[in-house]
Amino acid sequence: MSFDLSVILELGELDRKLIRLRKRRDAAPDMAAPQRARVDKAKRELSQLGEQDKEAAKGVKRLELDAKAKEADIAKAQVALNQAKNNDEYQALTRTIETRQEELNTLETQILEAYEAQESREELSKKAKERIASQEKELAEALERVKETQAKHSAEIEGLEAQRAELLAKMTDDHRDLYERLLARLGDSAVAEVRDEICQGCLLKIRPEQVSLVRGGTTMVTCSDCGRILWGKFG
Repeated sequence: MSFDLSVILELGELDRKLIRLRKRRDAAPDMAAPQRARVDKAKRELSQLGEQDKEAAKGVKRLELDAKAKEADIAKAQVALNQAKNNDEYQALTRTIETRQEELNTLETQILEAYEAQESREELSKKAKERIASQEKELAEALERVKETQAKHSAEIEGLEAQRAELLAKMTDDHRDLYERLLARLGDSAVAEVRDEICQGCLLKIRPEQVSLVRGGTTMVTCSDCGRILWGKFG
């Protein structure tokens, strides 16, 4: 089989479509990126609230232990107060009881504030869980759209690949091997138009003798710089 430019051009256009479709199929998961980001953010926030709860619980436990210690000190001082032997001892114990009571009052206020903060975090956690449930539903819907999009592109790709196989079968082994090597190396297209004696693939000037061969259209001509198979429209 001889060189058939129309087959090469049709194959080049088909491969460009295939490249675009494969990129779209591979990029389809990005469609769900915003929903996934929102779910991840809400889960991080919930996790942070959980960590805050753990630390706060430790803090409350310490405060409660301190409060019990103050209560014990007050009880001990009150017993000693009843047994005071002189006024100085009585006054000293009274001051101790007052000081410990003030410290106990402060601790009880801190414990109350800690419980109020815990209730606030529980409310935030509840809202975060509701938000996660809603956003996970949105993510599931987005992933379903991704799946449908990928299936659509895969079906189109399968059809084009079948057409591609038919076109490759029309080429000689040498031409087919050269085309496939060029496409694998260049990644975008193995074919380039010659316009005003310039290769539109690498934008370098084509030698006059090559332009003549391209004009003839019966011989496969490749760019001496980028290697693409050349073709052109000549008036």
